[in-house]
Amino acid sequence: MGAGLGLFRDAMLRLGLEHDYAAVETDRAQFAALRARLGEGAAFADLAVLPSARKFDLIVLAHVLEHVSRPHEFIAALAARLKPGGILFVEVPNGDYRYKANFETHLLFFDAASLGSLLGRHGKLLDVSSVGKLAAQLNITQVHPERSLLRPLKELVKTAIAVTTRDFD
Repeated sequence: MGAGLGLFRDAMLRLGLEHDYAAVETDRAQFAALRARLGEGAAFADLAVLPSARKFDLIVLAHVLEHVSRPHEFIAALAARLKPGGILFVEVPNGDYRYKANFETHLLFFDAASLGSLLGRHGKLLDVSSVGKLAAQLNITQVHPERSLLRPLKELVKTAIAVTTRDFD
């Protein structure tokens, strides 16, 4: 979910991990590039258009959940797509409420307790942990410019770096 250009798939392939990959990307500009790279059978503009019979061992939400307006419905829909024993991996910013104006538009804000509470209502919770500092403890002046002419340029540079980087360390 929130696949961007499908770089997670590329990393898995570089590691030699063959897999049945389906990518969902709701951002129209990102989706067009994703569909061009992966084709119609692997890139979807919405979870609802992905064939309902398709089930997964792993679903990854990396910096997606904080953008969702109805998190319980969203998590329930994803849980329904998991095979028995499947894993929903969720990564969200930790306590970034103080810097909402500087980060991308976040509708929800999480810490370990609130994320654990949300996910625990939809299945067995394996682990909720924090890595690094809370966003509120970082000394950040500006991460993403407001909607301006600089933002598309920044996104283009970020995408170019991601696509040309051979290995993730």
